[in-house]
Amino acid sequence: MKLIIKWIPAIVIVGLVGLHFRMPKPQAQPSGVGQSAIGESATIVPGSIHDGDTLRIRQGEKVTKLRFCGIDAPELAQPLGVESRDYLRRLLGDGAVRVVTVEKDKYDRTVGELFLPDGRSVNVEMVRAGMAYHYAKYSGNCSVKGAIVQAEDEAQSKRLGVWTGEYQKPWDYRRMSH
Repeated sequence: MKLIIKWIPAIVIVGLVGLHFRMPKPQAQPSGVGQSAIGESATIVPGSIHDGDTLRIRQGEKVTKLRFCGIDAPELAQPLGVESRDYLRRLLGDGAVRVVTVEKDKYDRTVGELFLPDGRSVNVEMVRAGMAYHYAKYSGNCSVKGAIVQAEDEAQSKRLGVWTGEYQKPWDYRRMSH
């Protein structure tokens, strides 16, 4: 009897390990994409990328001005403003995207999240490249908020884009300009 009791913990461990390898593994989601962040098909309106966080999308006949949720890119007149806009243009390629609408802002713009055909979040990729900041004040409703925070940590530690110097944040720039 003592011999059987001695082997019970080992038997339990072997059983649990066996169960672990038989259970299906969850599928990894790219770049902060959650299960609900599938979105609707859209295309970027040619010539509408104003800066690194605002553009127009077309869904059928409907054109919508979209402000990216949870990020803030340098204004065009700021250092790296034009670079941020141009990076976004290159990132979007042929302009096919998926969009998840989050809310309307005080300027009646649609605030949302964009996803590339390969599933990467455009919002996250802009921050990861150092072409935008995490806009904590307005990221509470973003499904990719955690990924944006992580992307900013990565860009900051690698000293990419806006993290290469001591630049004024876009929200401070706008406040001082108006």
